[in-house]
Amino acid sequence: MDISTLNGRIRIGLLIAAVLCVAAVSLPFWQVSLSFPQYPEGPLQVIAYADRMGGDIAEVNLLNQYIGVSFPHAIPELKIFPWVLRGLGALLVIAALAGARVGRWIGAVGAAGLLAMAAGGIWRMKHYLVEFGANPDPGAPLVGVKPFITPLWGTIKIYNVTAYSIFHWGTVALGAALALTVWAVFMGFRVIDGKAAAIQKPNAAAVTGPAVAMASVTRHPARNTTGKASPVSHHPTVPAGGKGRGD
Repeated sequence: MDISTLNGRIRIGLLIAAVLCVAAVSLPFWQVSLSFPQYPEGPLQVIAYADRMGGDIAEVNLLNQYIGVSFPHAIPELKIFPWVLRGLGALLVIAALAGARVGRWIGAVGAAGLLAMAAGGIWRMKHYLVEFGANPDPGAPLVGVKPFITPLWGTIKIYNVTAYSIFHWGTVALGAALALTVWAVFMGFRVIDGKAAAIQKPNAAAVTGPAVAMASVTRHPARNTTGKASPVSHHPTVPAGGKGRGD
């Protein structure tokens, strides 16, 4: 694969990563499904987006009162994450449009930002889940509910409620954007290093070609226009001031 084709693929990868970052703002990142005996028609769901909490929030909060827990009243990250995602998307577009030498560094900053956001988002979500179930209200109607931690991924039984949580499409999009960006940055460094190596180590044919040509001229006498070898004089050289052998 030549350099221009590889550069084109790197740019396309960065642009796709940018689109995924912006699209992730509207996609769900995490979901928990809650099965209650009071709702035999199907589980209630709580869905976390980058900018809001969705799903059956009102119904779940009403039932949470019976076991003495409630969702956090304020989640400041929901005001920050959408702008961070859009900013990272714009940064990746700039990296795609910039030259390979500059774009690889801009892409590296974007990759670091995506990694930091993914790690920070998971850490904050874990924090809120611990805060949610660690201290049930002892005065709740249902007594004997022990502290619990809803897993980021998996199933847990809380009294007579079964909770099943999974990561959603927003997390998949963010992970794909991170993978594409890391690949593009890695390949960008390889492209630049490959060009430098080509300059520092010339092609073997360019080096040996002139030497072969010179050797060919040395081995073969010059030819006249008739294609025959030019005659070479065999007369002895007369020393200065002296006479030839025939004198």
